[in-house]
Amino acid sequence: MCYKTAFSLTALALATHTAAATPSLFISEYIEGKGFNKAIELFNGGKDTLDLSQFTLKKYINGKTTSSHNFPLSGQLAPGKTFVLVHQQAEKVLTDKANVVNKHNFLNFNGDDPIALYYQDTRIDLVGEFGGQSFGKDQQFIRLTSQASSTYSTSDWQTISARSAQEMASSLGNHNTDSQPKPQISCTTGTPLLISEVQGSGNKSPLVPEGKYEGPEIIVEGIVTQTTPNRFKGFFIQEESWDHDGNPMTSEGIFVFGQAPDLTVGEKVRIKGKVKEYYNQTQLDLVAYSKCGIQQEVIQPLQLSADTPLQALEPYEGMLVNWSGNAALKVTKNFSFNYTSFRNEMVLSKDQPLFKPTQLYPALSEEAQALASSNKQQRITIETDVSKQTNGVISYFPDFGPFQNYIRIGDTLQSITGVIQYSYGRYGVIPTVTLNGSDFDHQAFPRTDAPQLTHDEGSLKVASFNVLNYFNRTVPGAADNAANNANRGATKLNDFYLQRTKIVTAITRMDADIIGLMEIENNGFGENSAIYDLVNALNAQQTDKDSYYQFVSTPNDGFIGSDAITVGLLYRPSKVSLQDQPTILPMPEQHFTLTTTENKQKTITKQQRHSLIQSFKHLTSGEKLTIAVSHFKSKGSMCFEDYQEYAVDGKVALDSRNKVKGKPAPGYVDDLQGSCNEFRVSAAVQLAQHLQSKPQQYSNNILLIGDFNAYAQEDPIRVLTDYTGKEQRLIQTAEHTTLEGKPWRPFATVPTGFGFVDLTRVHHGLKTFSYSFDGELGSLDHALASTALAEKVKDITHWHINSLENSLFEYSKKYSGQLPKSEDHFSASDHDPFLLSISFTEKKTTKEALNQLISTAWTQHKKIVHAPLGTYPIHTQMKLVQALFFALEVQNNPLASDQRIQYAINRLQHALSALEQPMMAVNKAGLSAVVQVAESLLRQTNDSYHIWYYPKAATQHMKAFIDYAKTILASDQVSQRQVNRTTFKLLPGFQVNGALTLIFRTLFFAKT
Repeated sequence: MCYKTAFSLTALALATHTAAATPSLFISEYIEGKGFNKAIELFNGGKDTLDLSQFTLKKYINGKTTSSHNFPLSGQLAPGKTFVLVHQQAEKVLTDKANVVNKHNFLNFNGDDPIALYYQDTRIDLVGEFGGQSFGKDQQFIRLTSQASSTYSTSDWQTISARSAQEMASSLGNHNTDSQPKPQISCTTGTPLLISEVQGSGNKSPLVPEGKYEGPEIIVEGIVTQTTPNRFKGFFIQEESWDHDGNPMTSEGIFVFGQAPDLTVGEKVRIKGKVKEYYNQTQLDLVAYSKCGIQQEVIQPLQLSADTPLQALEPYEGMLVNWSGNAALKVTKNFSFNYTSFRNEMVLSKDQPLFKPTQLYPALSEEAQALASSNKQQRITIETDVSKQTNGVISYFPDFGPFQNYIRIGDTLQSITGVIQYSYGRYGVIPTVTLNGSDFDHQAFPRTDAPQLTHDEGSLKVASFNVLNYFNRTVPGAADNAANNANRGATKLNDFYLQRTKIVTAITRMDADIIGLMEIENNGFGENSAIYDLVNALNAQQTDKDSYYQFVSTPNDGFIGSDAITVGLLYRPSKVSLQDQPTILPMPEQHFTLTTTENKQKTITKQQRHSLIQSFKHLTSGEKLTIAVSHFKSKGSMCFEDYQEYAVDGKVALDSRNKVKGKPAPGYVDDLQGSCNEFRVSAAVQLAQHLQSKPQQYSNNILLIGDFNAYAQEDPIRVLTDYTGKEQRLIQTAEHTTLEGKPWRPFATVPTGFGFVDLTRVHHGLKTFSYSFDGELGSLDHALASTALAEKVKDITHWHINSLENSLFEYSKKYSGQLPKSEDHFSASDHDPFLLSISFTEKKTTKEALNQLISTAWTQHKKIVHAPLGTYPIHTQMKLVQALFFALEVQNNPLASDQRIQYAINRLQHALSALEQPMMAVNKAGLSAVVQVAESLLRQTNDSYHIWYYPKAATQHMKAFIDYAKTILASDQVSQRQVNRTTFKLLPGFQVNGALTLIFRTLFFAKT
């Protein structure tokens, strides 16, 4: 019992020591300088000597809690003393201050690697943020508080831009427990320079020597216009109006880098700081400051004009500005992720949203290059001081949401006020006034509930829709896909249901008769497939069975290619029927070997998705329509030609995942077409050659639809359409290509385009779009028609329900936080669908065709009767009358078969065609023929039992004419004029007396 008591007292003593010791050690300084200038300083703020072996430092790689490097400590640390760790390859002035010099991975940290201090298994201190945010790149942090904290707060640290190693080393190993910076100046200290003198009229401060990045310590005075203590770790000040220098080329504002937590907007402050050019932003690094009270003057934002380029803001750097009125800016990039800054952000432009240069102009043309340069100058990013953004939240627009307070590309932001800053090689604006829904004017591209076709009288509507990785993988029992069940779509069942609802709503509102799909899971066509799931849900929303859809399936219901996603076709059996089996068209592959800079051989294979070709019969016209739906190689991955852009002496620097390292080789010029352009050209050639090589199999009405991953003036689309092969820049196919395992490259240089018609360009020009990327609009989704079909297309439209919307409104909740989701058709995908209408001439029934032909024949007969005699040969007239009377008999017979109706049609068509070449004169042989016909008719007049009355005078008159005509025929002394006149006199005599017409009709009734 005593033993146990003694043990308990010992344990209590240890626990007391631990409780006291644990918080007394903390990280007191952090240096993340250039190169290997990395250092960590620890400080013992307690009263007891600490056993450092109980402590461990941990680096979290790229802010990931699952990946770290540990560095166990050792030795003793007396109270009030520091313990400094420095990277072995740091500059000597830093290593001279170190207790430990080591090249351990822990000490090779970057600005996105949080550093934690652990006591045994408990984290007691932390510097930095998790999640991959860059919190400390090129920074020096000095602790302002005197105790550890297991959570990171920027207010606990004084932040200084990484300076020379000598400057950074000056504080290392000298931690002061009372390190809160105290103002070292008063509001009367020294004579302050004007901010405009610090800024100067050029791109850098005149106080910074040429070739240097910092200048002297100076004093300035101004009014605080914005505080940014978190991400930017400083504040902005601006000169009072009476101290402006009147020079429009010099800024009256400046950014001060350093913590001053007690400053508020509107306060006057005197600053002592070092002038710096930090990545081309003129700023002051704070040394000391003094608050000089709230001023009566409120700094008014400078109204920028509509003529001011958005990346020519050096004269306004650090100033409070406003855009409104005729200078109001447009949204050109919706609030979304930027892979350069690794943050969500929104980008604004002047006049209108920006367009991809290669949407409007061919690659590398002067116009494309000029537009690319202009686009860079005409955009500005809305920045925020939020260090770690909350998913689904826009800090400067707290009312943001999918129902009322949404943002669409093209919206006019009617007013925005903020301070100008420069980072990542571009100017940005940090808002000082919160935005609300009424600030965004949606008139440029308003939301619509259905696509609007200008001419909707077409008899068939066709659509194309990229459905954004429609995978039913989360549904229990889902069929296996072609890529080992890789899932690129929804990872939660509720997300999938929302995706399905939005896509079904969109397709239903399009009301198309045939729909091409892209990015649907490639898991067959059975009851557990994605396409079956989609069609089943789609039909459940249709109001009548004539609107039901079916899908085109492969002959064995198998996969289309080997990718996880594929293309598909839906159709309405009430409008079209399938003609022949579908064709699965294989696309070229690329197989090549690279030599790395380490002289290793890397073999790489690139593949493309197969195309699906299906012919349809339009039921009401009988017309045949062939549709090829495709999804060409994306712009993201690299193909052989892209690797070669990085090759030096035939070698490419690659990492373990075959991604290139470094920059492109000297002489490289970006053609703005993205990666794998030549590979997509090869796909275009394969598709067009196949279709044109089988005229008997496919219709003259050919339509290419899908996501071609190429903008309207890029090489693949030009090859399929109007490329002449005579341009200065020739279009190439990809090297090292095979087709179904055999070498395949029909030609290296494409000789000419294949002549398909870009329907969107014909109907609406090139300034159209279906997709937005990096703040620029363009069309990746195209409808290309054969010339025969193009004439029948009435209109086409891209329905802008996706490209202009915010991606946070899409089905996935992964990055949208608590943002509500809508079940409507907006943000159903990232591509806009398009809809086109085709006008096929409806096929008439045989009886309708006969009625129309009889009407035409009667019109022609009247024309003959009133034409000068001899204009039309008599036998052709007789053939028409006979065919006409036969047609009338068939028309009035309700029991006439389709074959007999068709025979009547054929007879009339033949008789009408014989009249297409009228006879304008007769010769003697013609008169002889007329005499013979007249004599025959006269004999039938006397002999036929069908004729009940013929005037005797008429027959005598006819005989007299015949006798006269015979004398003309017998005479050798008559002219052609006499022959013609006699011919013309013979027949009118009968018509005038009414006999000939009566005889004709009687004879024709007898014949039928």
